[in-house]
Amino acid sequence: MEYMEVCGILDKHVLPQLSEGRRNTIVDMASGIGRFLNYFSANFEHVIEIDFVESNVSLAMEKHASLHNVEFIVGDLMDVQLPKASVNLFFGNWLLQYLQEDAILELLPRLLGCLATGGLVFFHEGIIANFEGRLPDKKENPAIFRSSASMYNHWFESCGFRLLKQGSLARYRHVFDNPYQAYWIL
Repeated sequence: MEYMEVCGILDKHVLPQLSEGRRNTIVDMASGIGRFLNYFSANFEHVIEIDFVESNVSLAMEKHASLHNVEFIVGDLMDVQLPKASVNLFFGNWLLQYLQEDAILELLPRLLGCLATGGLVFFHEGIIANFEGRLPDKKENPAIFRSSASMYNHWFESCGFRLLKQGSLARYRHVFDNPYQAYWIL
């Protein structure tokens, strides 16, 4: 549901900051079945898709076999080693809400160290509630819905990131009356 809106945010607020010469590598963290892969492949020279669920990666590889600028990695994002200053954009869609605070505070400095000069990070997370605007039972969804976007802001700033833009996805506000689908560009 958010695909077109997220791509629109990337088109309007991220790609203009990454000139053609600085669109070398994007890392889709917890990429799942590669929902954004066609978009990334069209806009970046090299796409790295990382997911720890082997069947997700296999399905993404099968669905996107015609794309030749994609590297698929089955593994835990926390264990993947990327070269320093090598990534132009990190993309995380509903990633941090599945991590404990200590893991977030471990991950963020690693991302910062891997960013190329002028590189950016994009996160989209559910705050307070899931995409439907409700708090699901933990058996249904193990996500951690933090109490406010300011918690993320604090973590980003404490790890050395500068907040460039923050907002919420309009589609969720209109369809589900849910203003809690937040995004950040760092």
